[in-house]
Amino acid sequence: MKKIIRKAIIVANVILIIALINPTLAESPIEKAKDVKRQIKGMGSDLSEAFEAYEGSKAKLGKLNIAVNKNMSSLKKATAELKRSEIILSKRINNMYRYGNVSFFDIVFEARTFNEMLVNMDFLIRVGQKDNSVILKITKLKAKIAIAQKRLEADRAAQKANLNKLKEKKDYIDNKMGKAKKMLKGLEKEIKELSKPKPLPQSVQQQISSPTAPPVATNGKYAFPSGSPYGYSNDWGAPRGGGRRGHKGNDILAPMGTPAYAVIGGSVGSSRGGSAGLWITLHGDDGNQYWYMHMQSVTATGRVSAGQQIGTVGNTGNALGGPAHIHFELHPGGGGPVNPYYFLTSIQ
Repeated sequence: MKKIIRKAIIVANVILIIALINPTLAESPIEKAKDVKRQIKGMGSDLSEAFEAYEGSKAKLGKLNIAVNKNMSSLKKATAELKRSEIILSKRINNMYRYGNVSFFDIVFEARTFNEMLVNMDFLIRVGQKDNSVILKITKLKAKIAIAQKRLEADRAAQKANLNKLKEKKDYIDNKMGKAKKMLKGLEKEIKELSKPKPLPQSVQQQISSPTAPPVATNGKYAFPSGSPYGYSNDWGAPRGGGRRGHKGNDILAPMGTPAYAVIGGSVGSSRGGSAGLWITLHGDDGNQYWYMHMQSVTATGRVSAGQQIGTVGNTGNALGGPAHIHFELHPGGGGPVNPYYFLTSIQ
């Protein structure tokens, strides 16, 4: 009996020593899942900065594309005009050669009347002026073409640089997300447990409530709209569309194909088209609408519950070719959008 007790003490001491040397061995799966979630959350600002840099380069590229098209059009018009002017001058020179070097005096003094002489003089002056204006026009057009070509070359070089920046930022985001996904491997059950729908703080509940909204028909708990890993920031109002408009939601970055969940029970519908691409609308039981844009697929329609998968994260619409994400909007009472950031931080 004493031997058994001694062995048990030795085993317990060994386990304790191992745990002290490497605390992670003694860490429960749920604690490990929490730690991984914290690490991934720490990547959020870094990912968001990379995504904003991507959007900035995308906006610059859009402006450069407009400038390139404008310069190409200007160059085309100037080249066509130059060709016409050169043909006119070529014909004039050709006629002079064919008819010989007829002098000013020959034309003026061969006139039979004084009036004819004046007409001939006026004609010669006009011909000279026309020649001069054509030559001047050709000179100006050549200068204009040279400037347009230089601008075109500069814009195309900037285009190439911006395309490289876009690829660099997308690769950076994809690599970060890939690493985060590996960190979650084997913790799927625990992550699911940590991602269960939760109630909103009273302050946030008031922010998203609408005077016209019916009472909450569910248990009043909300689920985060994206599966793990994900990253987002308070990018409400950030410039979009080349600075022509402000961002009306929050972009939630996640790997392509990551499940998207209903934030609350309600009714799901979808549509496709325009800048939003594949677009899911959740008419929540709380009276609010939740919009999910740029989706890869829709996996549920009609009646859904909080935390139920309704789609997968993608990059459709004007996000095509860029990092996969959900453009998430919150519309209290089905009205205009409000900043969903504090809502998202409360339910993650």
